Formats: sequence, C-alpha cells, structure tokens
Amino acid sequence: MPFAVTPTKRAISAGLVSAAALALAPASAQAQTLRTPVLTEGESWWYSPRLNSVLSFRPCPETTLCARVVWYAPHDRRLSDMFNPGNRNTTPVNMCNFNLRASFQRATPNRWTGNMPIPARNWNVSLRIDGVDVNTVRLHARNGIISSTENLRRVTVGDSRYTNCSPNL
Repeated sequence: MPFAVTPTKRAISAGLVSAAALALAPASAQAQTLRTPVLTEGESWWYSPRLNSVLSFRPCPETTLCARVVWYAPHDRRLSDMFNPGNRNTTPVNMCNFNLRASFQRATPNRWTGNMPIPARNWNVSLRIDGVDVNTVRLHARNGIISSTENLRRVTVGDSRYTNCSPNL
C-alpha cells in the first residue's frame, strides 16, 4: 500500500514542525537580544532576591564595572550581616549607597569576571556575571568549593518601589 498523507499525519507533521520552530526560536531571539552588552550603557539597577536588595551597576574607570546598593529591605539582615563583621547581634547597619568593593573586568561582551571581599566571613569571592537577556543577568559567586548562582532582574533606574536610599550619593 503506497504511503498516503492523511489529515491526521498532516496535523502531526505540522505539529512537529511548529514545536521545532518554537524550540529554536528562543535561542535565536536570545542571541539577537544579547548582541548589545547588557551592563555597559550607563547605570542599570538589578534586583537580587537572595539579598532582598537592588544593586546598581555602572561603568567606572577603575575596574570597568562598579556596584553599589541603591535599595535594601531594612528589616532583612542578610546584606548588613554579610558586609559588616561583628554586627550580627546589633542593629543592622544602614546599607544605602554601600559600595560592594567588587572589582570586575569585562571578559566577553556579556560576561564580567572579578572578585569581592565578604568581610563578615573573611572571604574574597570570585564572581562572574553573565548576561542572559536584556532584563536578566546571572551572578555566579564562588569561594573555594562553595558556590552559588542567582538571577538578577532588571528594574527601572529610579523605580519608586525602591526609595529608601537617596540616589547618587
């Protein structure tokens, strides 16, 4: 019996082609989105779920990329405890406009590598930031065999939800 294309086979075939196109589309769209570097055009703000804070990244002459805290949740001690040794049993320190002392160098158009001291743990952490898309960067932190990764989400510079720190101090 010769091979006949039935409506069912045609629908299955069309479904497979559509699924393949959808599977390939995000990769090509992402590649297109990331042709322009994510962190080099002026100041950009990124929300960190792990630290419950907003970090500002901006180009700087010293290390290519500088980072500071522009918003944090005062009731959440994680950020204060991480950067202020000996402070864990006292009132959290005001972290507004805190310079993270992170030193970054650009490795590729959408990757920065560097390090940052974590005084409360006496660590010097290796960092890598990868641009995922125009609204997401992935931060990788490693100290010896301990590592963590988190996605930072872009927020609008000056977003009124993040107002407990004065801008540009």
